[in-house]
Amino acid sequence: MTPVGRIIVVALHPRDQLIRAMSWLTTPAVLGPILGPPLSGFILSVADWPWIFYINVPVGLLGMLAVIKLVPPIKQPHPGQFDMTGFLLVALVISAAMIGAESVGVGLLPLPAQAALWLTALAGGVAYLRHARGRERPVLNLSLMKITTYRSNITGGNLIRMTNGAMPFLLPLLLQGGLGWTPLQAGVTTMASAIGMMFARFGAQFFLHRFGFRIMLISTAIACSFTMAATGWFTPATPLAVMVALLGLNGFLRSNHLTSSSSLAFADIPDSQISQASSLSAVTQQLGQALGITVAGLTLHISQALAARHGVRPLAPQNFILPFGVLGLAALLSILTYLPLPANAGASLRGRRRRR
Repeated sequence: MTPVGRIIVVALHPRDQLIRAMSWLTTPAVLGPILGPPLSGFILSVADWPWIFYINVPVGLLGMLAVIKLVPPIKQPHPGQFDMTGFLLVALVISAAMIGAESVGVGLLPLPAQAALWLTALAGGVAYLRHARGRERPVLNLSLMKITTYRSNITGGNLIRMTNGAMPFLLPLLLQGGLGWTPLQAGVTTMASAIGMMFARFGAQFFLHRFGFRIMLISTAIACSFTMAATGWFTPATPLAVMVALLGLNGFLRSNHLTSSSSLAFADIPDSQISQASSLSAVTQQLGQALGITVAGLTLHISQALAARHGVRPLAPQNFILPFGVLGLAALLSILTYLPLPANAGASLRGRRRRR
């Protein structure tokens, strides 16, 4: 659904209106993981856990009705024969890599099985690269990575998306397991991030027109890294107002960053390759968020194993310093992909001529 929705948005809007459109498109994506914990906390306070899954049925039905009512009948040119071989190879690579990543350090699989998964992913990746090189329209067109503005979203943007995936996993554990809060208390507090994200939707276009994509992406990445790392230092003595302010600021920064990154991705993509660019972007975004959960779980496991040697209980607040710190470092590393951008990158989205 994600690549199709993005194709519709890009197809219906001129490039100089894409920033505003992307701010709307990215809002549900960033709000969903944040609004999930308070909703599930409320459900658990009045019903049993299976209702967390049942709630998807009416949501799905409403989504179907919205598509029927609101989505225009846009017709795209026929993309040609489906790359079934490429699809199977990509499925093999992603499945093996994600299972391998999920099993690292937690004892789910023996070491020989983990090694076999990573070797399978590596072999499948090499086979796909050789396969895609000889096709005009591979299932994932990796040649798009040659476009600087698009590559910055795939690499730097997904380092920030790692925090998007990890935050809904780590934060409830910290608040409930570390600080002893109820699911409802923890869920309501995490809504501060959602509020920050909503405010970001109104400011992204202004900041981009004022400062440009390069400055915007670098500055929000740096600020994201510090606010993310600081979250790991929450203790029972931390004032609630400080927690709410920090979570709200982090949500504001992440939303601004991802709106900027997602918009810039399509600045220099030819119209004929928008569909391929959307597909590759959607796949890597899902991988980025899943990898964020894996990194969060692994670093929390390592932190707890080290703390247990000193008699520290599992899920103690200090055990979260390492996971949040590693995620903050990942966000900081994203600036390495933005530094090479031209000063006026994404000029077509801002209605200005691009300087070389």
